[in-house]
Amino acid sequence: MDEVLINALIYGVALVLTTYLLLRRVKLLRGKKVRVPKPQEAPKYTYSQVIALIKVVSIVLKSPATALSLFVILIILLISALSSGAVLASKTMTIEPTGKYLIIIELSEGSPQLITHELSFKELRKMIRVVLEEPLNLRVGNETLAIYSVLGLDTDYGPLNVSRECYIGIKELSGRLLRIRDKSVPIRYLGSFIYELRIVDGIILLKPSFFLGSKPIFVPLENTLVINFELANELLNASVPITYVIEFMSSRELNVTIPLLLKYEEYISEFIIVHNDTLITYFGTPIPSTEGVITSIISAAIASLIILPSTHAQISKIKEVEERLMIIGFPIWSLSFIALFAVISPLIMMGIAFFLITPLVFEPPSIFTSLISYVIIALTVTAFSKIEVSKIYAQPEITPATHELTLVLSEGPHEVLSKVDALLRRDEFFDVIKVDKYCRGDEGYLYGVLRFKKAWGLGANIEVMVSKVNNEYKVSISVKPWSIEEISDKYMELITKMVLSKVHGGLRI
Repeated sequence: MDEVLINALIYGVALVLTTYLLLRRVKLLRGKKVRVPKPQEAPKYTYSQVIALIKVVSIVLKSPATALSLFVILIILLISALSSGAVLASKTMTIEPTGKYLIIIELSEGSPQLITHELSFKELRKMIRVVLEEPLNLRVGNETLAIYSVLGLDTDYGPLNVSRECYIGIKELSGRLLRIRDKSVPIRYLGSFIYELRIVDGIILLKPSFFLGSKPIFVPLENTLVINFELANELLNASVPITYVIEFMSSRELNVTIPLLLKYEEYISEFIIVHNDTLITYFGTPIPSTEGVITSIISAAIASLIILPSTHAQISKIKEVEERLMIIGFPIWSLSFIALFAVISPLIMMGIAFFLITPLVFEPPSIFTSLISYVIIALTVTAFSKIEVSKIYAQPEITPATHELTLVLSEGPHEVLSKVDALLRRDEFFDVIKVDKYCRGDEGYLYGVLRFKKAWGLGANIEVMVSKVNNEYKVSISVKPWSIEEISDKYMELITKMVLSKVHGGLRI
């Protein structure tokens, strides 16, 4: 008897527990205790976008077309650098006929001695014409003179008797002695006549401190010293440029001598040719020759013709991954910029690497001609890429097509529209701008405006209508994408599918 009671008690407890669990399951299925999760903010895709951008660039870098383009560019830049010839910058002016053929050359400090036995000339003169950055302090009795301009002449020049005297623009010192080591040199007053003395018409004997426009500005005469060449050399410790004035018997001798002097090119700070009534001034800065510049331009044009077809292939390659870029959050308008950046980034990287290395190997004129080629190629590729990108990405769809979907469900209008509202509000790709719901009896209507979170000015309008048909409910879903800017129908289609799949999947669960 006791055993029967115990068994009955066990079966009763089991029955009650089973009934409770079944009732709870039924209530859950009816949705009376369903907890709708709170809407969460969409995840940030910054890191994913950076990785995706790197992958897009890597796709271009791995492309055989890119390898061909970079190889062609490298060859062209090397050709431009190697074919560049350097010439000295020059200025030509007409002067009064001199009847002379001169070369005036200034060799910078540290240069070797001019080898005169290689030259055939009529007369050679040497002089020091310098303006000092730091003053040369000279003692005259109890006074200290600060000299900033020194003119050293190897022979007497007009009124300047430098073989026996020196000149300073201070009258009070006239007649006194200037001691230079173990020598005493009488001082004479240096007047403004010094400004009128010329090496040749157009070249002032005293070196200007600088030019104000075309007007030469000189160091004040009280800070100027005119002296014998040897004494000037001693005072300055032979650490200044020396100017050589070489006179020739004929223009033929002059022309023969020019190549001999140009072997000192790295030391030349001034190179002047006087050919009777023509004065040509060459400066120490080498510049690319005309032939080198023309070669670089032609080379760049040929390279551009070779590279352009491969550029089109690179852009087409990027086109294949655009849908994935849009899904992870890249705005529509940015896709064309990404394609353009991916195409020109290898060109930029190669240019940076090339021009960091070439200064170690080539001279400035060669680097300049290479830069000309690089700029022409870069501008051509960029312009062509922009045109190609605009053709591929700019396919406007003025009136986007409306997509509809019809479902048959057992839930009523209130349940269906509430579920759609919840689905839209917690969607990770869209923000809800507006949702309007209306239910009456067996009919219901919802209108929503959605904005795509990862693109400015892009979204969709959704309409959901619920009506009773027999014992079930017909749900009609209509999605119409919109965009502020003109974009291709492909992107509109993608937005529509994202909204429809979200609503359809949520209602079917």
